[in-house]
Amino acid sequence: MRSLLTKGWVLFMLVVMGLGLAGVGYALWSQQLQLEGVVVTDSMEMDYDKQCTDDNGVVDCQWVDSTADPSDDGNDPSGPGPVPPRIDKDIGECYCSIDQVATNNKIQIHMTKTYPSYWCTTWFTVRNNGTIPVKLDKAILNGTPIDIGPLSQLDADQDGDDDMEVAVSDLVQCEQQDPEGWCGTSGCYDEVGNVEVHILNGADEAETISFELELIYVNWNEDTANCPVP
Repeated sequence: MRSLLTKGWVLFMLVVMGLGLAGVGYALWSQQLQLEGVVVTDSMEMDYDKQCTDDNGVVDCQWVDSTADPSDDGNDPSGPGPVPPRIDKDIGECYCSIDQVATNNKIQIHMTKTYPSYWCTTWFTVRNNGTIPVKLDKAILNGTPIDIGPLSQLDADQDGDDDMEVAVSDLVQCEQQDPEGWCGTSGCYDEVGNVEVHILNGADEAETISFELELIYVNWNEDTANCPVP
């Protein structure tokens, strides 16, 4: 019996030593592999490229359409473009320019000597100068989202009476707009849009009123309430 116990003990110790040696062998031959990644994202950059109005006394909107703004002789528009009806008086003026300080992403519209029923239409091109496709998600007028197309009333001076109505049109909401340098089946990198401004009876005399219109673009594959991804 004692001999069996001794042999068993020896066998147990040999097993323990073998396992220890196996562990040492594993530690001696271990190797760690690593992976490191660097991610460079693309960029979104939407800029205004061209602009013109239908009441600056110059026929300068032919790049929009060959028939656009053919009679901008200074007489005031009494309706929206591109070929607006005009009254026989030259009172109001409407000019626009691309704000270079704002890196081409702001258009300033200046309307002077206006009056109720005066109209001004501003045309512009929006260019995708980034590296990814985008889409127009929404328009915001003085902090309030508005629909693309119809006129939206605005009480700019907050006196309880609407001073003007503003519309953004021609731009297609949710449509993919490709970057400059490549064009997909959905179109090229320039999109033509316009802003129509109509002065209403709520505008007071000798008053300076202003509005801010924002066009919000997002990645073409971003899922939004206005432009859900199929």
